[in-house]
Amino acid sequence: PEYNRGFIQKFILGYDLNPDFAFAAELAFRAALMCTLCGTSYSLHSMAWLNEYGWSMQYVVVIIAFTAYTSAGITYSLAFSGMVGTFLSVANTLMMFRIFPNGVESEDAAWEGHFTQAWYAGAINF
Repeated sequence: PEYNRGFIQKFILGYDLNPDFAFAAELAFRAALMCTLCGTSYSLHSMAWLNEYGWSMQYVVVIIAFTAYTSAGITYSLAFSGMVGTFLSVANTLMMFRIFPNGVESEDAAWEGHFTQAWYAGAINF
């Protein structure tokens, strides 16, 4: 279906001259606007209290940057794969902390040519 174009696409971005550019430019503008709003806690001193309570929008900006696409289906697919990738990496980190709570206990073992179990687990994860 053909949708009515908004003011920005019609008059500012020149939808009549190049519709693909107008659509992509509006999408980029929307993503940039959301990333700017997410960054206000870092740039405005009145919003700095969010960072003091541990509220961070860095991951939100990364997800917006990697999922902004021209169709809804691909956008949902990219967002889902980003969330699954984050879940798996967090689960892997928690598993490694559970198996090796102190990390590598002997620092000189790797230098002597004897690899520890943590080294092998890291090599498998790589």
